[in-house]
Amino acid sequence: MKLLIDGGLPLQAIVIGRRLQAREGSWNLRLLRIVHPFPHREIILREAQEHGLDPFFIAGLIRQESAFDARIESSAGAVGLMQLMPPTAREMAGQVGISYAPRALRDPGTNLRLGIRYLASMVRRFDGRAEDVLSAYNAGPSRMRTWRGDSTYQDRDVFIEHIPFQETRNYVKVVQQYARIYSALYGCGSLEPCLGLPYEALVAQSRFAGGQPRIAVARE
Repeated sequence: MKLLIDGGLPLQAIVIGRRLQAREGSWNLRLLRIVHPFPHREIILREAQEHGLDPFFIAGLIRQESAFDARIESSAGAVGLMQLMPPTAREMAGQVGISYAPRALRDPGTNLRLGIRYLASMVRRFDGRAEDVLSAYNAGPSRMRTWRGDSTYQDRDVFIEHIPFQETRNYVKVVQQYARIYSALYGCGSLEPCLGLPYEALVAQSRFAGGQPRIAVARE
């Protein structure tokens, strides 16, 4: 499986991992790490540290966006690991002073550099509130600004259940769940498992977790 993941074929590894789980009838640590791969971790850790973000939140977002397949392009035109739209990528490239080329978005290093920068801008714009950041990343920041005026906004759980788009509503829940899973599978030592720890204790112990945005502990 490691050969598939390292060879840029994580989707195939995930499919095989799920088939093995179905055949064996239970999960184990090896299968969990196959189904939740963490390639390009050095780049993610570096960019997360630069922008003050939680790398496991980023990993959870990538797992939902592309399953770490750098070749993916959506029907809407979003490209690569973090499913960047070309206009967004062009804007981020201008901010970091690199030339923009559409084909570069399939390069993991470029996609992560630009995508994590964009994610960091959403974190700043929406005060580090995970639900807002994810809603903006999925549905667009202008929609999220509108939703902030809704009467449900002040309560996190109520707000999530009243997000107008079902896709975004599910996205917000799934990415946060993936973030917790990645924290548990890779959060201790040198990216070793932290199984059995409550999320809050895991964040306190981990060398890597704890950046923005913070996930609400109450939803464990």
